[in-house]
Amino acid sequence: MLKNPEYVIERTRYTKDDQGTYGRKVVALPPKPWWWQAVDGTMMVQVKYGSSTIVELEAGKPTIIAGKSTKDVEVALTQVAEAVKAGKLDAQIETAKARAKDKRKPRNKAN
Repeated sequence: MLKNPEYVIERTRYTKDDQGTYGRKVVALPPKPWWWQAVDGTMMVQVKYGSSTIVELEAGKPTIIAGKSTKDVEVALTQVAEAVKAGKLDAQIETAKARAKDKRKPRNKAN
């Protein structure tokens, strides 16, 4: 997304048409960015598993302070990608995966 702002991911959505029937539709949407700019201008990065579960690189520290520019964000994301390929974040990814799985489980409703 930093290098190609036109990048999109195709997703399947279930939508209701004009007649009120539901059907599958493929839509192209840009992925949600993992970075943002803080109030002081610093670029921040959070590594995610799926769309929302945050991978903590260190316990209690889910955010990377990348620097002042999008180039710094690219460097930070490249370092994260290299760490993932080297297997250095396997434990953190497994923890995030377990949390995401717990979110999908139906909750028991009290009678």
